[in-house]
Amino acid sequence: MRTKQIIWGLNNTQKFRAIVNGVGFIMDVKDLQNKFVFTSQRVAVWMALETCARENITGFGKTYTSYDDKMNVTKVDVQVNLI
Repeated sequence: MRTKQIIWGLNNTQKFRAIVNGVGFIMDVKDLQNKFVFTSQRVAVWMALETCARENITGFGKTYTSYDDKMNVTKVDVQVNLI
């Protein structure tokens, strides 16, 4: 049975390099579902990859702001490069 495409426009086996708050990772798109401990970091990488797929670019960097359950601000610096 065929696996659902996680991010529209990218294969699940597409490799990418992500730098999240100064720490680098090399992983596949399918690894997004279970390799990150913090949800805010996973969502930031996910949104950066969606931007790359939507705008047809190979790299993107941005600071994402999110809020936790107590409305504390969390800023996540993320840079993504498709390999």
